[in-house]
Amino acid sequence: MNQDVSLSLITEAAMPGVGLVALGLAWLCWGRLVRAIPATLFSLGVALLALMMLVVLVYSTALIHTLEGAIMVVLGMTLLIYAASLIVCLRRANLSVWGVAGFGLLGLVPLWHLGGFVLMNSVCSFGTGGC
Repeated sequence: MNQDVSLSLITEAAMPGVGLVALGLAWLCWGRLVRAIPATLFSLGVALLALMMLVVLVYSTALIHTLEGAIMVVLGMTLLIYAASLIVCLRRANLSVWGVAGFGLLGLVPLWHLGGFVLMNSVCSFGTGGC
């Protein structure tokens, strides 16, 4: 692991994911109206946390040289985890397929924007790794 790791940037990168997971779980447990919204929020949080963990794993091991130009692998894994989390929420909470699909598609917009924020904070926390 590099000597100059910024824990504050890693914490800042983790906060959107942690907040969305907590909000999604709380709303899923206590909210009864539209249950596809908290499932989408929870899945967004899981995908953002997975993105941050993937970047930390790549930069803290020798995988940085293997995946040097493969940003599509990172983005593809994030989308795969987002979709898998939506499917798990769909099965566990007995949700409407159409509601989850609709809100899941709408959730791609914040995933793109928050994913960029998480990606840049995670990468920049390792010195001059990608900044």
